[in-house]
Amino acid sequence: MKPPCSEFNPYGLHAIRIPLEMVSYPGLSAGAKLLYGRLALYRGRQEGGFCRPSLEKLAQAMGTSVDSVDRWLGD
Repeated sequence: MKPPCSEFNPYGLHAIRIPLEMVSYPGLSAGAKLLYGRLALYRGRQEGGFCRPSLEKLAQAMGTSVDSVDRWLGD
């Protein structure tokens, strides 16, 4: 099975936004910054604008382990 974003397509790009202040924030890992962007995609998908995806779902969506996602949440 091919990953969902395996091909670069600038015209059909699905993007996340990470605040510039967060990008240059010292001590915050790159993984935590990417996790922030991924979590923002879930915002507003449930009624009331609140959604709590599982660690497993986040890890699968980001192509990483549950341990990594848990560590990034701790950042």
